Amino acid sequence: MNASTSIAANRQHLGLTQLQFGMLLGFSVSTVNLWENAKVAPSGLSLAVLTMLDSVGATHGPEVILSALRACNGEPLAVIRALSRLEIAGQLVASAAA
Repeated sequence: MNASTSIAANRQHLGLTQLQFGMLLGFSVSTVNLWENAKVAPSGLSLAVLTMLDSVGATHGPEVILSALRACNGEPLAVIRALSRLEIAGQLVASAAA
């Protein structure tokens, strides 16, 4: 799966429009649209956020992810902290199950 497909899949998994997805993560709708249409590739902080979101999506349901992200008010560093906490929680659960 390429980056644009992955971004769209994550957004759709959360049940969000491009506008809602962008606002939740602190990106403009035009940026999300450019990513999903493979016109521009995410980089830097945006790439980190999207990579973490992809990882968290494998271990947590949409409700948990949305709840954590809504508390961030679209602030990118708060989004990274929230996704980091979810990643760690997912790793702990996986370790306990092993």
